[in-house]
Amino acid sequence: MMRRPSLALLALGLGLALSPSLGYRRSPPTIMALQKGPRQGNPLNRFWTRLTRGDGLLTVPDEKFADVVVVGAGMAGLICARKLAAAGKSVTVLEGSDGVGGRIRSDKVDGYILDRGFQVFIEQYPESKAELDYSALGLKQFEPGAVVRREGGFYTVTDPFRRPVKSLGGVTAPVGTLVDKLLVAYLSLRLQIESVGEILQKPEVDTEEYLRTRRGFSPVMVEAFFRPFLSGIFLAPLSLQSSRMFEFVFKMFSEGAAALPRNGMGAVPQQVYDGLPDGTVKLNTTVAAIDGRGRGVALENGTVLGCDAVVIATDAPACAKLLKMAQVLGDGEDDGVLLNEDGRSSTCLYFTTDGPPPVKDPILVLNGESDGGLVNNVCFPSAVQSNYAPEGKTLVSVTVVGMPPAAGGGTRGAAESLERRVRDEMTVWFGEEEIEKWEFLALYTFPYAQPAQTPPNDFGFSKSSAVADGIYVCGDHRDTPTLNGAILSGKVTAAEVLEDLESQALQAAAGGAGAEAAGER
Repeated sequence: MMRRPSLALLALGLGLALSPSLGYRRSPPTIMALQKGPRQGNPLNRFWTRLTRGDGLLTVPDEKFADVVVVGAGMAGLICARKLAAAGKSVTVLEGSDGVGGRIRSDKVDGYILDRGFQVFIEQYPESKAELDYSALGLKQFEPGAVVRREGGFYTVTDPFRRPVKSLGGVTAPVGTLVDKLLVAYLSLRLQIESVGEILQKPEVDTEEYLRTRRGFSPVMVEAFFRPFLSGIFLAPLSLQSSRMFEFVFKMFSEGAAALPRNGMGAVPQQVYDGLPDGTVKLNTTVAAIDGRGRGVALENGTVLGCDAVVIATDAPACAKLLKMAQVLGDGEDDGVLLNEDGRSSTCLYFTTDGPPPVKDPILVLNGESDGGLVNNVCFPSAVQSNYAPEGKTLVSVTVVGMPPAAGGGTRGAAESLERRVRDEMTVWFGEEEIEKWEFLALYTFPYAQPAQTPPNDFGFSKSSAVADGIYVCGDHRDTPTLNGAILSGKVTAAEVLEDLESQALQAAAGGAGAEAAGER
């Protein structure tokens, strides 16, 4: 039996390498604790409090650093900055980490591309099509549908319109009835004639009720296919998912393909970053506070940068912290900001193995077993996009919805325990001989992997970006919790900022002209 390697720990950017005598064939695998908790005991905390003078206002220098400061270099912030720069505004993006992309990033490890958590690029998203160069991304597509692990076997459920021959093999699979398959085809056709705007304005229920009651799918179809498929996308049980979001994403999958970029999902925000003016993005630059009038930001080192408007393009919890310090958002009532801080968590483990994968088609493998289990889905990214692994190797991605106690333990022993549990489950799926060949590469944990969208979403999925004079908020938590939502939010926010700055300039010009006329009299 091949010796399974021990783990190394990389937590919050600090590496702890294990002894090379442990028998690694290359550098030790890694636990990636990617999201920082609250800073404890930072001596500058009181300094930031003094900077904000207790009323949410900073002492801002007279000289303006930029027209607009964007806090956060995720997709929403980068798109917003691109639109502002294209309109002739000077814009600076301040990013606390060492790279752009926010939650959409990829790491290069020993010739492998490891996306930070399993993600796919949905080609049909309208905002992605409008803002990104698909040919430059070098996309390779997944097969439509999924392979479902059910009753000890593997069964392919595919799109009858795009793969009619393959779909015939799934008619007798224990993943729903023939009526269920017909209902899927009907739903796909019906949603194709409805616009995204219409779908997101529909009456809303939770997705479990929608599938069982409103669409009439059988319990086995809901349990074996929709549960693992949608839980892997929205990182929550069906009862905590919006029917609007289901219809939107189902429409996208029905009309287009899921794909992986040549250089990983991180290539998506990187493309936007590459199109920005040189020097726009400042990495490793953490914003500690914003001015309550939107006239500046304070950096972690105490430097205050002046501007005409501030755009907060972080995730919702980080955004809330900045807004509360600026006294734009209270600790109790929302004050009209409509900021939902709730999020969904996920865990992803990467393995490598020699030779081809046990499922050779470029397709997602779902856990549809009635007894559930730890693993939600398995993917072999290198079977979709060969760039993801060195020649002759296979990259394996295993996704666990949520954060098992072991994943968040932050210790080598806890992570090894989680790895063992995943291996045990995968041994039942693929056999001991196959799993013995899997070598562990990395573990990624995401306490906040995605904004929650638990119904009812009374204010819809499109919230205003302007939360106070001179202060704007964008991100997928302001729109749909998708790449499409992040891009759209960035575009809408840029448009609101430009409109307000133009209005202020006109008012200032009118006031100046009036004062000049009065002086002449």
